[in-house]
Amino acid sequence: MSAATYPVCTTGEAVAASLPILKAAEYLVVDCEGENLGDRYGRLSLISIGAYGGSTPDIPHIFLYDATELNHQTLTPILEVLSDPEILKVMWDGRMDFTEIYFSYGTTIEGVLDLQIAEIMSRGRRGETERKRLERLATFFRPKALEENPEEYEQVQMVLGMQRCLEEHRLIRSPGEAKDRVCIFPFQPRTRWLTLAAMLGLSSVVHFSINAAAQMKGVFRNNAEQWMERPLGPDLLDYAIKDIHLINMIYRHFLIQSYLTRTKEMLEASERYISINSDLRMKPNRSDCYRSSPVLPLDILEEPKGILYDCDGCQRELSLGCFHHTLWKRQKMCRVCRVVGLRKGRAVVDIKDKDSWVSIEIP
Repeated sequence: MSAATYPVCTTGEAVAASLPILKAAEYLVVDCEGENLGDRYGRLSLISIGAYGGSTPDIPHIFLYDATELNHQTLTPILEVLSDPEILKVMWDGRMDFTEIYFSYGTTIEGVLDLQIAEIMSRGRRGETERKRLERLATFFRPKALEENPEEYEQVQMVLGMQRCLEEHRLIRSPGEAKDRVCIFPFQPRTRWLTLAAMLGLSSVVHFSINAAAQMKGVFRNNAEQWMERPLGPDLLDYAIKDIHLINMIYRHFLIQSYLTRTKEMLEASERYISINSDLRMKPNRSDCYRSSPVLPLDILEEPKGILYDCDGCQRELSLGCFHHTLWKRQKMCRVCRVVGLRKGRAVVDIKDKDSWVSIEIP
């Protein structure tokens, strides 16, 4: 799994040599690395693609395309593969990857199965209860708010990070196993302990409380600019390669457990999910809490229906059911933006406050 095993493509010749393998694969696993991907000032470093199945089903081919060395023209064949809806791409939370490629190269990623969406859609099949949904919400929202105003949190779902998914599905034995030699800070309540894998030459996993670790915040994530340095160190390359293997591990597990039976709906929901920022004129700002939170946006799992209305929070056009509403009025913010806004102190606390309502436009 070391970086030496897989090529870093920096020339048009290397790109051309990889194309037959990509096009012959049963499916591709796609992931991107860079400095604050999808952010207003983010930059793309690597496009990582794993080719699985095809002529060598048991031996994956992983290619790391260096976006700093390959110009638009030499990268075009890879962009065409990404935009081909007939080639299945498996991703984990492809929103920022899609956003970066869309605004940087003017192209889309099509034919995507986003496993973060598949994980949510499989929860009912796995027998997940309402209590479990509320427990997930309590890792982000105040438990007291959930208890006092449960109606505010109807239709609200938390998304899982990859690390948390691996742990919940018991695909790893310990919290530090998934991304060894990399700082891992999955989203958890402030009272939980966080795990730092042995990146600094330590022989065992070291635990820090969130307060003790606050200034560290993950070597790779807070020092994201190192993704733009060349040459890339072996730890960074190994990180990119391991993400491909982990996404494929989750995909194979979901297949075996029959969590991907609603393939058509999952593909459609994945497309809505990863392309969520394509309605903007430029990449979003990460400080925008309505566009970047661990809460699933609305009108993703199901196709928007009927007349669409503007949300004052995320600025998306959404179905009426995404808002608290009466026959004649609706909230200015959708259900998700309202509770995220309440958490950030940016929404009117009293849902009955007339300033938070607007008349429903009748065409």
